[in-house]
Amino acid sequence: MHYISVKQELIKYISNLNPNERIPSRSFICGKWKISRKTADKIIAEMQSEGIVYCVKGSGTFISPKRYREWKTVGNMADKRHWAIIIPDLSYSVYPKAFAGIESFTKEHNIDFVICQTGDDVDTEFAMIQREIASCIDGLIIVPAMTTTENFRNYDYIVRSGTPFVFWQRSVDYMPNVPQMLLNGYYGGYIATKHLLDKGYRRIAYLAPERFRSSMDRYMGYCAALQEAGILEELAWVSIGIPENAGRECAKDMLMLPNAPDAFVCYVDSLAAEVVRAAQELGLRISDDVGIIGFEGVTSWLDEAFSFGLTYVDINRFASGLAAAQTLWELMTQDHPEIHTRIFAPKLCVHNTCCGKKETQS
Repeated sequence: MHYISVKQELIKYISNLNPNERIPSRSFICGKWKISRKTADKIIAEMQSEGIVYCVKGSGTFISPKRYREWKTVGNMADKRHWAIIIPDLSYSVYPKAFAGIESFTKEHNIDFVICQTGDDVDTEFAMIQREIASCIDGLIIVPAMTTTENFRNYDYIVRSGTPFVFWQRSVDYMPNVPQMLLNGYYGGYIATKHLLDKGYRRIAYLAPERFRSSMDRYMGYCAALQEAGILEELAWVSIGIPENAGRECAKDMLMLPNAPDAFVCYVDSLAAEVVRAAQELGLRISDDVGIIGFEGVTSWLDEAFSFGLTYVDINRFASGLAAAQTLWELMTQDHPEIHTRIFAPKLCVHNTCCGKKETQS
């Protein structure tokens, strides 16, 4: 049995004891739950740091009066668990749906969670991991900071601590023994481009703000759809690594080319909005002259700003958040949980930014 499961069982076992009453010895704990003395010491040390028990040298370990009052006031705390979700930036518009997926599970299983932001900085991520493990967190869901193998120090630290964790949304190829919940970005890029092709667009551009795993996955799906249609990729219509706040100018530059794109696949909805604005500034009609598809599915603000709805690739954040929570729970509660990677297929939500090209009325 995993030591966290033993810890929860022990807390439940002693939850009816009175304040200052002695808990069973470490030898009893080792025998009852078939764990080593080192593991029993670790559990007791964590419970002491959490204020559940206190130790008296030469006498034993006793129920903390403070935690006893909490048990009586709030109810049995033995089943309460605490998770941390470590993400790059809370302002990303995709997270509300994703957190809703996690919360749909945690509410049913008496789990609290805190949210930590790394700013995509590997050292900040490490500091947060250290802090949460020191606070005896029960589990972690992590969207990895965007670096390379520098992250290994961070995740190896979690492995050595014995804390269960799950990678979410971004993959980490060098840790195959950690579950990963990922989006099929390749398929998303493919279905977006294929839809534009089916609507008659032929000069299709691809825009992304940064060059990393997910932007390249979507780009490869874009390339696959073009190749399937027998269309050669035009490098002048591809921009990966657009500086912040430069999306509109990038799109405008493309739209002023002699052989300008007639459609755009955009890595995120916010970039699609910049393409819309660039096209409008040049007097182009959305859908009729320029087709546009975004990613994410956070379009309410676009609907308010423009007189049309954005066609977008829905990346299914709710389902992936729920699956991340379910998988972390399995790691905590099962003796031999299955370690797997789950790939979530996106779907296209069609509105009216790419209905097909129309000739300008003379």
